[in-house]
Amino acid sequence: MKHSGYLTTSGAEIYYEQYGSGTPLLILHGNSQSLAVFYPFLRTFLPDFQVILMDSRGHGRSRLSVHTALHGFSTEDMADDVIALLNHLHLSSVHLLGFSDGANIGLEIACKYPERLKTLICISANASPDGLLTPLHLAAQMLHSILNLLGNLLLPVLKSSFSSASASSGSSAVSALSTPKVSLPFQKNLSVSATSAVCADKERQCHFGSIFPRIPAEQKKKPDFLTRLTHRVLRRRNLTSLLLHSPRLSARKLQTISVPVLLIAGTRDLIKPSHSRWLARQIPTSRLLLMTGGRHTSIFRTPAPYLRAILAFLRRS
Repeated sequence: MKHSGYLTTSGAEIYYEQYGSGTPLLILHGNSQSLAVFYPFLRTFLPDFQVILMDSRGHGRSRLSVHTALHGFSTEDMADDVIALLNHLHLSSVHLLGFSDGANIGLEIACKYPERLKTLICISANASPDGLLTPLHLAAQMLHSILNLLGNLLLPVLKSSFSSASASSGSSAVSALSTPKVSLPFQKNLSVSATSAVCADKERQCHFGSIFPRIPAEQKKKPDFLTRLTHRVLRRRNLTSLLLHSPRLSARKLQTISVPVLLIAGTRDLIKPSHSRWLARQIPTSRLLLMTGGRHTSIFRTPAPYLRAILAFLRRS
């Protein structure tokens, strides 16, 4: 039996799905994915677990407030979304399985909210951006620069689309976006005092989808090309920022983790094998499984060895 819904958190509106009954298992997807990537895994877990899937902020059917879209977000913010969802579902603790950014979110939770986890399974996790392979990190920096330029060029379109979304939802026009001091898209420590008034106390009425804002049912007109392009640029800029700026988990933080942790990575992963080994050394309760020849997305291409290891770990716990 499936239950789905939306939950409003600080700066986002989170979509989730809930299946079955039993011990809760929350599964988190990676950067640029959605919860749908784990649909093929449901039959593996449903006999024994209640499975909860969610679209992380800025992904899938989850939405960002205008303020969050302008300022960006981190894996720590995404971890807070998870805790808000657990509270909403009245779940005191869960098993958590995360892939890539989802695994990083799991590490954030293990450090900040350890009491909310029974166990943590991390597929291709990194505790800091320098855990990524150097070519990937350089490519992300180049893409970041291009998107930053495009964001500045498209600022007038951004203002227009936000104003339309605000008007359709009953909030005031987004006049603050015309201030020339605004630099888009959102550097990590961006100081944009001019945008603080954007949907100031009506933030929940004016949301981003993964590509363009939610349109009221009575307004069926499709956003024009420039509006859709602008929102694609904003979305991609936010997701690239995650690669460059999140997470930032120090050895000291990782050493406080007390829940049982299974780390799985591939020897041909986008995460440096040396970083995966370092991560395992820092987490006192962890076990590392390095898949020979495994790539970043091998769990979706050849899932059988991953699922065997995950189920064995869950049953032991």
